[in-house]
Amino acid sequence: MNEPTCQPRSVGGTILGLLSILCWSLSIAFARRVTEDFGIFDGLAISFFAGGTLGCVWLASTGRLRRALAMPRAYHLVCGGLMVGYCLCYSMAIGLACDRQTVLEVGIINYLWPGLTMLLAVPILGRRAKPLLLPGILLAFAGAALSLGQGSGFSWDAFGRHLLSCSRAHLLALAAALLWGLYSNFNARLSVGTDGVAAPLHLMAAGMGLFVMRIATGGSTTWHPDDVSWIYLAATAIFPVLLGYMFWEAAMRRGHLNIVVPASYGTPLLSTVVSVFVLGVQPGPGLWIACMLVIAGALICKSALREPVA
Repeated sequence: MNEPTCQPRSVGGTILGLLSILCWSLSIAFARRVTEDFGIFDGLAISFFAGGTLGCVWLASTGRLRRALAMPRAYHLVCGGLMVGYCLCYSMAIGLACDRQTVLEVGIINYLWPGLTMLLAVPILGRRAKPLLLPGILLAFAGAALSLGQGSGFSWDAFGRHLLSCSRAHLLALAAALLWGLYSNFNARLSVGTDGVAAPLHLMAAGMGLFVMRIATGGSTTWHPDDVSWIYLAATAIFPVLLGYMFWEAAMRRGHLNIVVPASYGTPLLSTVVSVFVLGVQPGPGLWIACMLVIAGALICKSALREPVA
């Protein structure tokens, strides 16, 4: 994660970080509702593009858009590319999930990113790792594996059939987790010495990327929204997309990271609770255990990291 120390820490920045976690906990459930009513690409393309556009308007109104545009080209190419890739994989994983039960699994797999972020910090940021890092990663992946096929009770036959039938969604969720882990580390590395906030620009690019994917795949979308669908579309653009990313950036720059970062590891559990309520899914006990294993694995990975090599 990006952990700049150039600005004094404040209670306000910490509160924004906690609010960003609440915003992100809405993302899986809201995104599924949007893809069901507007298609795999269209709804989230609109959400990302609208959220990014609103963010750019805010940057322009505060005189910060020029600084965002002036950030190093390498930052825009690498971090922007990784964010666009993450949004594409994340959107398709949710849209291609076989049913709403599978959406919960996709969400848990997506939240492997904290553990993967810690793992990738070793080669990218030069962090040193204790031997606990590998068990932490294995525990998180064991939780993700346990989540699969929990909707109708676990059996090896059901597990195999379910994994094959929804393999695209699961693999895309894993790719999304890996891409966000890469983004978190390269953001920390390439943003050193800068004070711009480029996330809105990259979110706009992600929205355009989803539109391009829709055209490239030749997909036709039949919209069948009602009044509630438009509310979910607007809420997705505002909360998980716009406020989630903007609040997190503010927290990384001005918040107390010893509070915000550990709190973020509870996002899988909070996201699952929200998804159960919004999507009307009744998960078995195995899924809750899987969720806790992913969180425990991430916390172990965090405790296993040492300071960068001098």
